[in-house]
Amino acid sequence: MNSVADIWKIVLSRLSQDLSETTISTWFDEVEAVSIKDRTLYLHCPNDFKRSTIESMFSDRIKDSLRDIYSADFDVKLLSTAESTALFEPEVKKSTALLDSGEFTFDTFVVGESNKMAYAAARGELPLGRVLADALAAGKTLVLPRCAGEGVMHGHRVDAPDRLVKGAYGILEPGADCPRVEPAEIDLIFVPGTAFDVRGHRIGQGGGYYDRYLNRTRAVRVGVCHDFALLSAVPSEAHDARMDIVVTPGRTVIIREETT
Repeated sequence: MNSVADIWKIVLSRLSQDLSETTISTWFDEVEAVSIKDRTLYLHCPNDFKRSTIESMFSDRIKDSLRDIYSADFDVKLLSTAESTALFEPEVKKSTALLDSGEFTFDTFVVGESNKMAYAAARGELPLGRVLADALAAGKTLVLPRCAGEGVMHGHRVDAPDRLVKGAYGILEPGADCPRVEPAEIDLIFVPGTAFDVRGHRIGQGGGYYDRYLNRTRAVRVGVCHDFALLSAVPSEAHDARMDIVVTPGRTVIIREETT
């Protein structure tokens, strides 16, 4: 699984093929990848001089590298510390609301009596607020992930919004008293991601939580993302968990027909 930080490392690796090590360290040592959104890579650079120099001298090279990675055109935005905070900090707070408005309803997906595992959105992920609300209102079995340590999560059943607490990384998760549901009991799992491709590959937040969890369940994997985050190809590794289906507000891609 490749995080935004991983993508930035790939970009720097490509830049280093044409630029010297001294050039890379001089201009990019303070640069941090913040997010990929609306086909734009957002980079944080606190140094005003370096930021303006990168914009004028290296922006096109970065765009070329992104085009090679994604087979699509991307823009690059370099942000000051104030701009980065203004753009992305409110998004973290907003996305933790359980019943926020979302693109889908629960009926968009498989409706039955068996267990469904969804998520509360983190930064850059498509909120499933209506899915969660509809599932609870219909009395369906709803399971949400709870962080159990670095790179490890478990599914816990949630029967009311007030059973959620703010957990790791500020994301809402089931309280400790919510019943645990084993991976083998899950039959459908909604998987968030920063980006997906049409072959079911995924870029996550970089913690490895979902890759590890998906290896323990035979549930149908439904990747959920914004329209702009469904790409022709994203970097992947052999151990990365692939999706069976990828759904955006405007498109559904069936990767494995036997899941339908």
